[in-house]
Amino acid sequence: MSAPKPAQSAPGAPAAPRRKPLVIPGFEIEAEVGRGHLTAVDVHPREVFRPLVRAGVAAAVCVHNHPSGDPTPSEPDLALTQRLRAGGELLGIPVIDHVILADGGTVSIAEWLAGQPAAAAGGEAAA
Repeated sequence: MSAPKPAQSAPGAPAAPRRKPLVIPGFEIEAEVGRGHLTAVDVHPREVFRPLVRAGVAAAVCVHNHPSGDPTPSEPDLALTQRLRAGGELLGIPVIDHVILADGGTVSIAEWLAGQPAAAAGGEAAA
């Protein structure tokens, strides 16, 4: 039995949207843990940490792309980073960074948060 062939668009049909995978690169593993559509990707921390726990890694860096070309972290990007950091802390696998790749450049969320006021970084603003 042969593998199914990918569907092809009819002539004149709109092109398929560029997808946004979230990938965990590593010396031992590289796993795609989510695939979304043009503006979002749904990722659950369990899908991120499953291959990391199996591989016995000591830390992780998550990477995803922004097909829009703008590497600025979105609110969902920041929320996911916070969830991943919390999960990693519980599991003993710190998430060192979450990097966004785009045609307009690359952004390290760790560096981006370090340059933000405390309220934007998920903490409380100083009085």
